[in-house]
Amino acid sequence: MGIDGLYQWYSQYGGANWRNSAVAYRCIMANATNAASVPLEMIDEQSGEAIGDRVCDLWNHAPNDYMSARMLREISWLRLETKGQAYVMMDRGETGSGEVAGLHVLDSSWGVEPIIDNTREDGLSVLIGYRINSTTGRSGALLPDEMLWLRYPDPDDIWSCLSPLRAATFALELDDYARRYQTSSLARGGAPGGVVYLGDVDEETHKGIRAQLAARHERPEDAGRHLVLSGPIPARYERITLTAAEVSYLDTRIRSAEEIMLAFGVPRDYLMGGTTYENRDAARTTLWSDTIVPKLQIVSSEIDLTTQPDPRYTARFNTEDVEALQESNDARVARLRELVETDVLTLDEAREEVGQEPLPNGAGAVTLSVYRERAKLQGQIGGIGQNSNGNGRALPLPPAPLPLPLGGDQ
Repeated sequence: MGIDGLYQWYSQYGGANWRNSAVAYRCIMANATNAASVPLEMIDEQSGEAIGDRVCDLWNHAPNDYMSARMLREISWLRLETKGQAYVMMDRGETGSGEVAGLHVLDSSWGVEPIIDNTREDGLSVLIGYRINSTTGRSGALLPDEMLWLRYPDPDDIWSCLSPLRAATFALELDDYARRYQTSSLARGGAPGGVVYLGDVDEETHKGIRAQLAARHERPEDAGRHLVLSGPIPARYERITLTAAEVSYLDTRIRSAEEIMLAFGVPRDYLMGGTTYENRDAARTTLWSDTIVPKLQIVSSEIDLTTQPDPRYTARFNTEDVEALQESNDARVARLRELVETDVLTLDEAREEVGQEPLPNGAGAVTLSVYRERAKLQGQIGGIGQNSNGNGRALPLPPAPLPLPLGGDQ
């Protein structure tokens, strides 16, 4: 038994209800919404270019005639975050082997049971299909090529899944229990504001004084009822403050929120207000690089396994347009300047990085040290004047060091 019967409550209500937790909801939506914004592509490993692919087109544009592509992707990722897996049926016609005509994400109204063959002589288990049934009584079986089984891995069972919500379960339960405790306390008028001892009075007097006190002082906005007691004791008044247990519940909600964010891999600065722009920008980058991108890689790998038998092509999510993963323009220019200054890049290579054309006449096909040496030579051979020989005539100088226009109007 846990704190004031917490585990009994857990058993009674059947686990975490993330829909009632603002923190869990925002964490789940942050991961799902961001992941759903990234397009799926089939990449030619040799050329690195995207090629046409039917499943990718359906995933990105029009999966079926009743649901938009964005809605299908959002639901798929939401189920991954909350259930650890999502089943997307691929309509391949009656034979189950034709071209994919549509994608259909299966929600909670469908029960899906992977059929695993573990009778092989080599001892390996193999997926041979899926048994499905709906709450309306419909049932059937699908081949492995008719279903995208997207899931987060469970290290203890290769045919199971592990959701982030599972790791956040206890924190969610504790947070919900604390909220219920506070709600019940407020519904009963909160903690007693104090105890009024009337002394040894008769029952009628006791009830009358108690009714007057409640009518005059105990409104909801007064936040605190009074206990009125009587008996063979001196009349007095005692003030009651919050107990240590009640104070701990306030701290519990803060700690639970942090644990929930940790389970979903969402940085605190990404969700909470009061952070600086720099902190939130860094948190957004961390969310993508440490949480969302690895999940994209897992899911694309499962899609690739099911839909693309040719090893020359690989399914990937394209994150090139994700702003959080791109360097800021200033940081990029600063990095390129440093690489040019240390002769790691030629001038033209640096210009290419920022989308600029090469300098004319091959002037940028060298590193900056070439111009430094020319400038040094120019200083050594200058005679009477900076740019003249002993007869006062100008020397034919090598090209002067050229500016390095990497960004903006430079």
